[in-house]
Amino acid sequence: MRQKMTWMFVISFCLLACMLLPTAALADSAGSGVTGDPNIYEGVVNTGFGTVVAGDVVLCTYGDICSLGSTANWEGVLAFYNPTNGPFLADDSPDATDAEIFSDDQTGYYSLSNFLASYTGLSGNALVLDLAATPPTAYLNYDIYSPTSAVPEPGSLMLLFSSLIGLAGFLLLRRAAVN
Repeated sequence: MRQKMTWMFVISFCLLACMLLPTAALADSAGSGVTGDPNIYEGVVNTGFGTVVAGDVVLCTYGDICSLGSTANWEGVLAFYNPTNGPFLADDSPDATDAEIFSDDQTGYYSLSNFLASYTGLSGNALVLDLAATPPTAYLNYDIYSPTSAVPEPGSLMLLFSSLIGLAGFLLLRRAAVN
């Protein structure tokens, strides 16, 4: 009986580990803005791409007519900037080390409305970029990502719940063996 309980515990633990380890790895790689990350994400300060020329990239919905002069169809602004100047200053100096996306699907600091209320004008080297029909949108050597809601696949949920059921069974058997 004790050997069966031990095996149930080992199997439950392995199933749970198989579920949690890949999830932790994905959480570390998605949207991190870490040094050397070739992707640019919404909702974080992106760094690690070296020093580039400061500037603004106006992001427009795929297929919409968009211009630098009218904010009507802007979906977001990607600002490359020097941290001492901040992202809202019209700057085209060659010392930008950070980037942020201000988007119409964000709230608070990273919202497009905050950028439009705070910026002093677009930089002299601003440009318009249509977002791709399917993400990511490529800009120079970077891929631009909008945040997506993480919905676990059914197999992952089944694995999680089966390991929890196995763990509960182990604890019930252990409690029964003690009494």
